[in-house]
Amino acid sequence: MLNCYEGRKACFGEKHPLTLTSLSNLGLLYEDQGRLVEAEQMLTNCMETRKAVLGKSHAETLESMDDLARLYADSGENDHAEHLLLACLETREQTLGHDHPDTLATLNSLGLLHWNIGEYERAETFYVNCLEGRRSALGDDHPDTLQSVNNLAVLFTSIGKYDLAENLYMAGLDAKMRVLGKYHPDTLGALNNLAGLYKTCSKFDLAEPLFISCLEGRRQAFGEDHPDTVISQANLAALYWQQGRYDLAEPLYIKSLDTMRRTLGDEHPDTLQALNNLVSTSPFPFPLSPRHASPLVDS
Repeated sequence: MLNCYEGRKACFGEKHPLTLTSLSNLGLLYEDQGRLVEAEQMLTNCMETRKAVLGKSHAETLESMDDLARLYADSGENDHAEHLLLACLETREQTLGHDHPDTLATLNSLGLLHWNIGEYERAETFYVNCLEGRRSALGDDHPDTLQSVNNLAVLFTSIGKYDLAENLYMAGLDAKMRVLGKYHPDTLGALNNLAGLYKTCSKFDLAEPLFISCLEGRRQAFGEDHPDTVISQANLAALYWQQGRYDLAEPLYIKSLDTMRRTLGDEHPDTLQALNNLVSTSPFPFPLSPRHASPLVDS
């Protein structure tokens, strides 16, 4: 990718759209690799050059602003992220309209940003506006609309509005079953989320069959070793543990731990968390080396 960027820069010049596309792609690659300082420099350079060459309202300029805002959010520079996203939103509302998918995606990004930093009232405002816009522009069954339904349900769960969250989760699950099928990853994720809500509310009789259905679906769709399948095993184990049904929780934790050791390695954080959870299911302490010992958590 670096060679592509250097080649385009030499051939077309630094300000050519193809060169800027390569610069943007390289910045995003560095972000994925955790090279955040270099990524920020490249994405900022790309954004400023696109502003100068293409204009502040051009789609590729706004795309660069989105990319840089996401980097800032991932780096904890939330004020910078919000500033860019609000500027994007204003421009897109003016040039594309309030119901354009890109405008609505920016609303969603603002909701996510404020949810991540615990500003739930502002997050709710953005999420509700996004959901209403997507329902109007795209319809109730569009994947983007269903994403908004899920995001708002997650927010309501976070702030204890469980009845509102349940209604949204159930509506989203029904639509995904109908539109995507019962083995689609998004459908299985919706099953898991509704089960998790019931677990949070201590409605264990409602949570258990949903967790079981999710686990069985993921086993069939993805296989035993897929990360989502392992997560489902751990979630069902956590439910049993919370009920004091340690004889059912322990074998699920053991199976999850064995899979993680085999696929991720002994020192991976998820493996260590699974080991920690396994310890918590036993009435007798497991021998742990000091590097593996950690406070017990209820997952």
